Amino acid sequence: MPLFQFQAVDATGNLREGQIEAEGPRQAAQALNAQGFVLQKLTRAESNEVLPPVLKQAQAPPPGAFQPTRSEPFSQRASAPVSAPPVASAVRPEPRAWEDSTLTPKQLSMLWFQLHAFMKAGYGVAEALRLVSGRVYQKELSEACQQMAEGASRGERLSDMMERYPRLFPEYMIGNIRGGELGGYLPDAILEMGNYNEQWHKIKLWYWIPRTCLFNGLLTAPLWAGAGLVFLNGFTRYGRNPEIGVFAAISQAAGAYFFKWVLPFWLLCVALFILWKWVIAPFTEQQRSKIALNMPIVFGFGGWVKSSAIKIFLSHLTRLYNAGISPSTVWETAIHSVPNRSIAEKLQTISLVVGDQPMNVDHAISQSGLFPPEQVAMLSTAVQTGDVTGMLQKMTALYEEESKWNAVRTRTGLIRLAVLIALIAFAVGCLGFLQNYYGRIFEFVDDFMGQP
Repeated sequence: MPLFQFQAVDATGNLREGQIEAEGPRQAAQALNAQGFVLQKLTRAESNEVLPPVLKQAQAPPPGAFQPTRSEPFSQRASAPVSAPPVASAVRPEPRAWEDSTLTPKQLSMLWFQLHAFMKAGYGVAEALRLVSGRVYQKELSEACQQMAEGASRGERLSDMMERYPRLFPEYMIGNIRGGELGGYLPDAILEMGNYNEQWHKIKLWYWIPRTCLFNGLLTAPLWAGAGLVFLNGFTRYGRNPEIGVFAAISQAAGAYFFKWVLPFWLLCVALFILWKWVIAPFTEQQRSKIALNMPIVFGFGGWVKSSAIKIFLSHLTRLYNAGISPSTVWETAIHSVPNRSIAEKLQTISLVVGDQPMNVDHAISQSGLFPPEQVAMLSTAVQTGDVTGMLQKMTALYEEESKWNAVRTRTGLIRLAVLIALIAFAVGCLGFLQNYYGRIFEFVDDFMGQP
């Protein structure tokens, strides 16, 4: 029977190495999962000679770091597939957003990149979390990492521990980590989250251009719109009482206009912002996810959201299929890694099991309506030729390039939006000025000259 060399994370979060006999890589992965290991790497041994079945300790970390202990020898022949851990659709004690977090994409990317670096260097999950907890500067996140490190040292899964922090970790993040644990590619799943949040952070950096135009437009448009009215009212005041002087009369008119119109308008804008940020936005995630896919003016943003979400979905689909997990579990787990709620809900309407008959992945992809006919045809060919995972990898690479291109287009779209905001603010100010000035100029002249 073939012999495989593996690296896996044990129940205490430590990295282990060893050998296992199995009929194939899928059976080896299933056997390791049955023993409670989270597979990281699996390769065919150079020789089929059965060596003494030992579970070797990973390379020692730097001095002062956590030192894992040796475990008992381990050897296991291939066993029947075991049931997968509960997927993200399990009942939660608290409501959880699908894609919203109190953490910024920058904070999340820094968290995932550090965790990936530690795990790649051979640190266990528990020790990696403990070290990262002292290197993140958001108090709630730091405390969560410390508590999760304690849980990992007791053998708890990272995804299960993340569920206890609904404010920090939305559904799609837990789904990504759970997929990595189930398929034995946890470090890669963590890196995937880091890359996605880094790209999201880079796009949000460009928000400052339209935000600056909107802020300045809200500040200046009411002032510019009322400039003509202030001028006329000031000279009216001067005409009625020349002793106060022209400057004082205009100043009084400006103060009256400011407190009657401008200040209430600014306060209304602040109130609407607070209402949206803290009251409306948390309950409109579903609507916002749909709008994001069809964002007007900002051409490219909807494409980036869709291509990034589908790329992550296909990436997990490929890896989970390679791990030898049942297709229905693969599909359900991959769905919960999608970072857009609207796309995830479309995929959730499809089941890979219809009655007692399984459905091929190309039919499921076709029913989702998210993929063009050419890609569905590619998958149909892959199903017929037996190279589904290879074709899924090609589609993943295709959507990754599409995501990068749409990210560039999004920046151009944000500049276009900023220009549009500036033009609208200028137009509103000009229209207000013309209406207030020329609409009252004749009345002002009559009043200033003392004519009835």
